[in-house]
Amino acid sequence: MKKIYRSFITKEEANILKKTSSVKLLESENAVIDKILNQLKKDFEFTIKDESYCYTEKYPIGHPWHKDTGINNHMPWCEVGISILLEEPISGGDTYYADNVEGDNKIKSDRKLHDLIAHTSDVYHMVEPHVGNRNVFLMFI
Repeated sequence: MKKIYRSFITKEEANILKKTSSVKLLESENAVIDKILNQLKKDFEFTIKDESYCYTEKYPIGHPWHKDTGINNHMPWCEVGISILLEEPISGGDTYYADNVEGDNKIKSDRKLHDLIAHTSDVYHMVEPHVGNRNVFLMFI
């Protein structure tokens, strides 16, 4: 299952998330993180675990096809993954979904700045390499 929430955060909330280094969700005292979790609870079933965390990422080479349990299944506890685009790149950095790790039936996510995209951990996705300051907030529950 995957879902997109349009214009989910404000520019001010994006600036708060940009300052977020790796945070364990059970230890978070961030109102924006709480807002995200409260929305997700309406549409997804999950349990926040000791391992659940979030962080901001600027990773220019992208990510190959994977599920949020990890390429080597190093996160088997993950039930839901999310991302919010905080800053747009000059080019590239698009997120795609597919039926399998080979990228069959590849579909581009129609995500825009400040949209929240969420998916269950069984959904294959990838991120293209990018040029510029693409900054994304990621959460793994």
